[in-house]
Amino acid sequence: MDEAHFPIHFLSLTFKHKSMKYLSFLLFLGLLSCSQSKNDTALLQKQIDSLQHKLDNVYKPGLGEFMLGIQTHHDKLWFAGQYKNWELATFELDEINETLQNIHKYCGDRKELEQIGMLPPALEAVRQAVLKRGGCI
Repeated sequence: MDEAHFPIHFLSLTFKHKSMKYLSFLLFLGLLSCSQSKNDTALLQKQIDSLQHKLDNVYKPGLGEFMLGIQTHHDKLWFAGQYKNWELATFELDEINETLQNIHKYCGDRKELEQIGMLPPALEAVRQAVLKRGGCI
């Protein structure tokens, strides 16, 4: 018997049956993807934790490297003053201040830093002198 001889309600039931199977399959896939999402989330969190551990143990400069940098900038600051290069002197003061901030960031727990608080007022006094000599005040 071909489809033309089937009653309409039978064809409608067959279509509904196929639609229900298709809908059930889609629902199954949706549930499967939800459980997969939980596994993906756990895997991603594990990767994040691993990367954070690596980041925590990455090289951090020691106090010695920072102090050598300050010494170099101090030397350049002195030469800038000798040659009245006030723009360079201002730059070197900024570099010294930036290095001091990095010392606090990376080495803030060091006992040797108890006296570092005396540097900012002295650097500010030098900055004012540079600005005055450079005609900025």
